[in-house]
Amino acid sequence: MMQSLGSAPPPTVGMRSDRLAVAADVLARWVASDETSGVVGLVVRRGQIVLHEAVGRLTPDAPDPLPRDALFPLASLTKPMTATAVMTLVEDGLVGLQQPAQAYLPEFAGPGKAAVQVRHLLSHTSGLRDADVAVPTEPNGAADPAATLARE
Repeated sequence: MMQSLGSAPPPTVGMRSDRLAVAADVLARWVASDETSGVVGLVVRRGQIVLHEAVGRLTPDAPDPLPRDALFPLASLTKPMTATAVMTLVEDGLVGLQQPAQAYLPEFAGPGKAAVQVRHLLSHTSGLRDADVAVPTEPNGAADPAATLARE
């Protein structure tokens, strides 16, 4: 069950407002120094939001300020998380690095895919091209990941 977060003054949850102000200032400096075009900072303690700041813009040329509920394209940031999860399954004996990827993803089918092992996917040595994993879309424009995996 998902629980909503409330908001509270930092001292009520054992945090110092002055230290959170320093954190907010760091976010602003990152944007001011062009280290990033925009950033959202969120600090939660004991189920209470004590800092939620948005600074900058989603992209350098975006016309509007960054909203606090901005969605960021993570792209390659998911790779370390996925690899960690897979390696945990390897340690638990539930996945084998030398096994074909199709043993775990039967939808991963098509020419040349039968020879692709889990280790190939983790080390980016599968030989797959961008065209092999292009994301088809539904008529409404939404991505259809199941169709991507089943594509031949």
